[in-house]
Amino acid sequence: MQVCLGRGTYLSLDAETVGAVVAAMRSQAGASAVVHAGCSALGKFMQDEEADVGRKIQAAEAVPTIVAALRLHPGSVPLTESVLRALNLIAQGPAELRQRVAAAGGIERAVGVMAAHAESEALSGLAVELLASLCGQPSGAGATASAAAQAEARALQAESAGAIEASVAAMRAHPQASALQDGGGGRLLAL
Repeated sequence: MQVCLGRGTYLSLDAETVGAVVAAMRSQAGASAVVHAGCSALGKFMQDEEADVGRKIQAAEAVPTIVAALRLHPGSVPLTESVLRALNLIAQGPAELRQRVAAAGGIERAVGVMAAHAESEALSGLAVELLASLCGQPSGAGATASAAAQAEARALQAESAGAIEASVAAMRAHPQASALQDGGGGRLLAL
């Protein structure tokens, strides 16, 4: 799979390259351009339906670094958007990946994004979508009692972090945003 990193630079993502992207993101966590490119590449990799689930889990080893980028670069709107998009794609994977995002502080950072960027409909929408994905009950093949208990624990974690209040504030700040009103915000409040 070829991923465009920008400015005509392409990267072929395979198991070895995913490991290199994760390593680069860890070693250069303070460099927003590296983290931004890494989030873009890993996000596209997570969307690849042909990619092996094991490789997706390997890519998720970058989750703590991705989440830390929200703390290290709080004012960078493009990086924040890239991070939230990558985390949303990771959270759509197996339940294990949602647990990794939550354990790395993804819930608290998503709530923090909504507080820090309340004026941004796009960032608020992505943060609410992430929270709804992390806290939603599993369905289909992943709907085990254990997965349901983990989802419930993540929902309590989100509630403790102020996710409901932040979601309501985002919905009030952006009343015309159907993604917030009907989509993630509504799903999150239904929990």
